[in-house]
Amino acid sequence: AVARRSEGLLHFVQSYRRLTRNLVPRMERFPVRRIFARLERLMGPDLADRGIAISTSVEPEMLELSADAELIDQALINLIRNAMDALKGRPGARISLAAQLDDGAGVALSVSDNGPGVDPAIRDKIFVPFYTTKRTGTGVGLSLTRQIVLVHDGAVELSETPGGGATFTLRFK
Repeated sequence: AVARRSEGLLHFVQSYRRLTRNLVPRMERFPVRRIFARLERLMGPDLADRGIAISTSVEPEMLELSADAELIDQALINLIRNAMDALKGRPGARISLAAQLDDGAGVALSVSDNGPGVDPAIRDKIFVPFYTTKRTGTGVGLSLTRQIVLVHDGAVELSETPGGGATFTLRFK
């Protein structure tokens, strides 16, 4: 029991450290297509094992983003993992990554799924550090994603996916 409790506390401290570290983005300009391709290679085998299809769309095709590529990877990985959890056991499960110009001046990246969506009763809580609905969750993923976007002077939005599911959109200026 003591070992289990110690392990739980260590996991909590590691999650807290990840969340509270001072994020300083190392800005570079890169094609969004490159990030999406990297995420497909990284997450593809796990998605395939779970029977989840993934698609990407970038408009215009050569769309670029000025940001810290590693931090953007982490934010999108967090969103993809959450979508994977939401889609567990769902037939026809799919995740879509999309990028487009946002009001002509910025870039919008979105992660959409066709899962059950986010319960309206908890929408105000999902970005609160350590809030989780998962039995083994830490409540750090969405909080960290939000923090990553904020250090890029951006914003995160949650909306319903047409036809059912959730869409998280990261907006960058």
